[in-house]
Amino acid sequence: MSERMEPRPVGLIGLGLLGKAIAGRLLGAGFSVAGFDVSESAREAARGMGVAVLDDHHAVATACDVIFLSLPTSEIRQDLLWGAGQLARSLHEGSLLLDTTTGRPTGQRGYFLNWRVGGDVVNADAFRVLKL
Repeated sequence: MSERMEPRPVGLIGLGLLGKAIAGRLLGAGFSVAGFDVSESAREAARGMGVAVLDDHHAVATACDVIFLSLPTSEIRQDLLWGAGQLARSLHEGSLLLDTTTGRPTGQRGYFLNWRVGGDVVNADAFRVLKL
């Protein structure tokens, strides 16, 4: 008899206005949610909703296969992924990153072209658009 594995939580980095709304919808649909925000008040509000608040964005990437980014600007997203935040280094093979950042749509192709998984640059043409 095969052992049933507990599904991993959905990750959410950015628990502000939009992130909190996404968390509420996911929780309401029966998903467990793990998240992080730099704001203590955002973390406390999310914790009060039932989000498992983790220590930092790297912990979210480690704990979750599906991760929503809900950040205030494109610059913050860029810095989180490849700048000081180095989030891209914490993602594992098979991670799905869904970006809801309030950012500029320009530069998105470069965003995917620069994506590194397991040391390989992934071609933007390999990505499919998924309608959820």
